[in-house]
Formats: sequence, C-alpha cells, structure tokens
Amino acid sequence: MPRPLKYDAVIFDLFGTIIDTFTVEDYDAMLHAMAGHIGLSYDDFKAAWSATFRGRIVGDFQSAEACIVAICASLGHSCPDGGIAGAAAVRNDLTRRMLVPRPDVVPTLARIRGMGCRLGLISDCSAEVPLLWEATEIAPLFDAAVFSCVERTRKPHPEIYNACCHRLGVKPDRCLYIGDGSSRELTGARQVGMTAVLIRPPHDDEDWYRPDRWEWDGPVVRSVSEVLRFLERVIS
Repeated sequence: MPRPLKYDAVIFDLFGTIIDTFTVEDYDAMLHAMAGHIGLSYDDFKAAWSATFRGRIVGDFQSAEACIVAICASLGHSCPDGGIAGAAAVRNDLTRRMLVPRPDVVPTLARIRGMGCRLGLISDCSAEVPLLWEATEIAPLFDAAVFSCVERTRKPHPEIYNACCHRLGVKPDRCLYIGDGSSRELTGARQVGMTAVLIRPPHDDEDWYRPDRWEWDGPVVRSVSEVLRFLERVIS
C-alpha cells in the first residue's frame, strides 16, 4: 500500500506562475487601443485605468465595461457609440490570449492529480479572468478556483486562502502554495499555515511588483514541474 502524501493539496497562483504575466509591450498596446475606442488620449486613459487597479482586483467593477463607464464618468467624457464595447473587447481579448499555460503546466498538474493530491488556484485578478476561465484548457484540472474580484478580497488577506482550503476540503497546514511573490502572497500563505514556495523562471526577472522576492527565505523552484519534488510520500 503506498505511503501517504506529505500534502493534501497544491494551490497555485495564476499570473507569473502557471501562465505568463502581461508584457509591457502588450499591455501598452492594449491601453492605446482601448483609449482609441473611447476617444481619450493615451495618457489620460492610462492614468485613469491605473487608478482603478485596486477596485478592479477587489470586484468594485464586475466587468471591463463597468470599469470603462466609470472612467468616462470620472473624466466627464462622452464615449462614442460602440466605444465602450470596443474597448472592453480589447481588454478581454488580451486576457484570453494570456490564459495559456506554460509548457510544463498541464502534464505536471495531471501528474499531481494522479498522485491523489487536490489542486487549487488563487488569483488576484479583475473580472475578465473568471469570465474566461472555464473556457481554458487548465480549468478542468483544478478542484477549486478562487478569484479576488469574486471574493471581494485579495492576497495576502487570510480570508482568500481559507476560502480555497474550504472549497478543497483541506486544512492550510496540509497545503503547498506556489506563487511568484506578487502581493506578498507567499507571506500570506505562510501566515495561514501553508508551506509556501517561490517560483522564479529563468526568463522572468522583474521584481518590482513582487515584494515577497525581496526578502524571501523559503524554498524556490524554477518551473512548475519542479514542484513535484515537494510531493514525496512520508512514512505513516
């Protein structure tokens, strides 16, 4: 009879962990296109869009359209016909293109599931992600997916980690959490009792929005497939 696994669940971050983050170039092109659709200058729209970041992440805007409407209202701007829908389509399209797993993700997740370990996802994200999530190839591999914009809270608040554990039916101290260190997510995972692991792919070296990387003293992996080494079985 096989020995029990060390963990009952592995919980992953999304952006920068199982999918790539937006490139500066792609994000900038998105902002230019959105601004063009609604008839604002790039600079004005970029400043207004950036100011909505926290609201988008915690669910103050339940769609890209709602956020764009709020931006236009705040600027006293009358959007041309079709402009809001066009700008939202640009945002949704980039998000859809980003929701593609890194090359080793699908086989690794399948192997983890085959070992009898449950899989969870916790993502700080805006409403476009849960809107498009179920159509991705990786959604069926997860037993629970928790999105900040739906939960109305974000990492590193304990509530978002506990929500995922509850849906997985596991205790935090039996969970392995994997993330790129943004939003102090590793610190938050550790504080609720999870074993936290920083993922830092060789091609991904920007640290400015990943504060946990600055002083992280825990384990580090370079790819999702390396997570398998943490799932050794233990003597019962």
